[in-house]
Amino acid sequence: MKWLFTGTGRCGTGYMARVMNSVDILCTHEKIFRPESIENPDEQITRHDEWTRKGYQAECSWLAVPYLGSEWLRQIIVVHVVRHPRNVIRSLLRTQLLTNTGRYRKWQKVVRQTIPELFDLKTGPARAAYFWIEWNRRIVPHADATHRIEDDAKSLLEKLDIAYKERAIYNDRTCNTRCFASPKGFELTQLPERLLGDLTGEMKRYGYTIDNHELTVYEREGRVGAD
Repeated sequence: MKWLFTGTGRCGTGYMARVMNSVDILCTHEKIFRPESIENPDEQITRHDEWTRKGYQAECSWLAVPYLGSEWLRQIIVVHVVRHPRNVIRSLLRTQLLTNTGRYRKWQKVVRQTIPELFDLKTGPARAAYFWIEWNRRIVPHADATHRIEDDAKSLLEKLDIAYKERAIYNDRTCNTRCFASPKGFELTQLPERLLGDLTGEMKRYGYTIDNHELTVYEREGRVGAD
């Protein structure tokens, strides 16, 4: 494996895997770094070797973040994939990844073991905002390149010296859209003051602004589930 694409959950790693495959870079999505890896980190090396033997050159997974300091990853190019927090938070609340222990129990366990303090927050929007801040912060020291999902994929391919001319680059950013709850209104500016300050500070790092801050959240987000 030559490249590892990682970011927050719901940031577009599934989309990036399709982009890479569309330009003939064989790329897996959550095949090496899976929820189950939290139980047996050594499994990742075995799975990496297995997929490399099959000819795969890249992996896209937000679940790689807890392991970025691993010795065996030091020769791999880490690409930090970033998406506007408004859209990440919206998607996290739709799926209830951080507020419900049912459907996403295995995925949530990875978050709990990495940033357990997140679950001291009692609302879905606060948890999702904190997750966006802290998960991205953990990637920054290890990233060799950063790509905003809203930007043209060609700019990233050029940065990584990946040929793409005469290829039809995959461009459907809605490829992994999910919605499991009904909407109600919420705005990022309703977050607790300190959390909002941290969020806007981190947004500036990636060139995002909060001027268009209206955010759709979901009726069940207040039921944060059993901790």
